Amino acid sequence: ATEDVDIQNLSTANDTVLLKEILYPDDFPRVINCADAGTVFRFLTCLCAAQCDRIFFLEGTERLLNRPMKPLLDCLTKMGADINVILDGEKITSFVINGKKIQHKRVSIAGDVSSQFISGLCLIAPLIKNGLSLKIEEPIFSKPYIYLTLNLLKQFGIESTFEKNEIRIDQQKIRPKNIRVENDWSSATFFYSYMMLCESDATILLEDLGENDIQGDKFIAALCKDFGVETNFTKEGARLQKINAKDQPPAKINLSNYPDLAIPFMVACAFKFPATRFTGLAHLRAKESDRIKALQTNLENFGVLLHEENGQLWFEKMASFKKVNVAEVKTYSDHRIAMSFSLLAILGYEIRLDNTACIAKSFPNFLQQISTLGICLKN
Repeated sequence: ATEDVDIQNLSTANDTVLLKEILYPDDFPRVINCADAGTVFRFLTCLCAAQCDRIFFLEGTERLLNRPMKPLLDCLTKMGADINVILDGEKITSFVINGKKIQHKRVSIAGDVSSQFISGLCLIAPLIKNGLSLKIEEPIFSKPYIYLTLNLLKQFGIESTFEKNEIRIDQQKIRPKNIRVENDWSSATFFYSYMMLCESDATILLEDLGENDIQGDKFIAALCKDFGVETNFTKEGARLQKINAKDQPPAKINLSNYPDLAIPFMVACAFKFPATRFTGLAHLRAKESDRIKALQTNLENFGVLLHEENGQLWFEKMASFKKVNVAEVKTYSDHRIAMSFSLLAILGYEIRLDNTACIAKSFPNFLQQISTLGICLKN
């Protein structure tokens, strides 16, 4: 498609800004620095692989380049892509992509590593000769993100089927249209967690979040009702209200489809609902940081142990722990870790983050937003 598309309400998150800067020129660059943006890196790997007779060099942080990619590369290679990984010892330093005409071949991919692989392949389906046939091997995590991708493709005229764990997208022409991006339910999760933690009968209005939004992370509204937060949708948005938690909230919660809401929700549960157990989150180890390790390290500063066994995670209060007033939080340069633990200030702790710049990855004005809720910020 060569027509202009007006994208309204685009996020100011660093990842979004970065992708816009890369794609905005008529001819995006040969050397592309994806920084620490996993979505940008994986989507561009697919897009660059399908650009005939062009060579691209994809770079990024050490953590990004060494996050899992093999399932995606295997699929692209089977369809004719030419992608080479440049190594320094055992560490990946860049990807060299020789753009080819990607052709239809029925491929399969693991469903428990990253839904970004699946979304990336779906997004380039219009460029694949004879279309895409993708079998997703169970278990399938983060399935709502896959449906989100297919829904957005449909808005641009690309029809698909997703049956018996197989996605089929025939080769079709994109029909350009203007679009308004929904406000981010993943970011809204932090305010639900704040409400779980606070003691008072607080009310928060999250503007322009709708009951019919297509994002999977809208699940946080239904989930939190059992944990003391009720959501009422109005013309203005989602109004959060503190209510009494269910006498016996769910004892075990499978969050395999919702990894982006897991961290703030789990941090709140560690202090308010420590009997709750979690499953389906092994893939948290391969995110911006090893998020399970990051949770374990930081929760210990508050006298909470996080155990992991056979895919289950649960909390245990440390014996003879002396409560601290000042807590040092090791963020591992992970935006969700930084934001989640900053919320504990509402419990009377002074939270000291070793990195606040990482927050801009997804929610640049987060600290300013929580300051309006009574959390005092200091440089």
